[in-house]
Amino acid sequence: MDSGEYIWRTVRDSKVRSAHADRDGKLFSWTNPPPGGHPAEDYNCRCWAETEVKAPSAECIQLSVDLANSEAATRSLSGKYFEAAENANNLARRRDAAWEKVKEAVWETGLSISVSTPEDFAKKLPFLREALGAAEVISAYNEYKHLNKDHVVAISVLANYRVDLQGQEQVSKAIRAEMEKKGCVS
Repeated sequence: MDSGEYIWRTVRDSKVRSAHADRDGKLFSWTNPPPGGHPAEDYNCRCWAETEVKAPSAECIQLSVDLANSEAATRSLSGKYFEAAENANNLARRRDAAWEKVKEAVWETGLSISVSTPEDFAKKLPFLREALGAAEVISAYNEYKHLNKDHVVAISVLANYRVDLQGQEQVSKAIRAEMEKKGCVS
């Protein structure tokens, strides 16, 4: 910061004007005042211009490093979360297509049974095992069961990433609050 600049500071309480609160911690030039003037120029303004540059404390530096690491972890988890969501959606589409193949295979056997749900199908499976041409039906059903199992696992992974992501976002929020409390300029 050169001698023609200052950092706007407020007392950080509920009486600070919102326009002044927005300027808190920001750099301004003495030759180019913001609307309403420099700190303390507005009526009853308790703000001040900080012209001395203070080196950040070791604690503030560590908090900044912690925040950067936390935000990097959040981005990484966010990417993993969206990949897991895409995987779960793909598995759901494949599972649903496999179920349609099961229904089609049952229809192609010429057997007069209705299969409306996977649970309904499972009840009729012993009968189908003995029926002529049921091998394709059972193969299609096994593919459906495999994909359904994978989908359930994918949903579980997705839920775990979401919990981890929410936790990491809370860590970042806590670090920012600590930085604010310590007066660290971000």
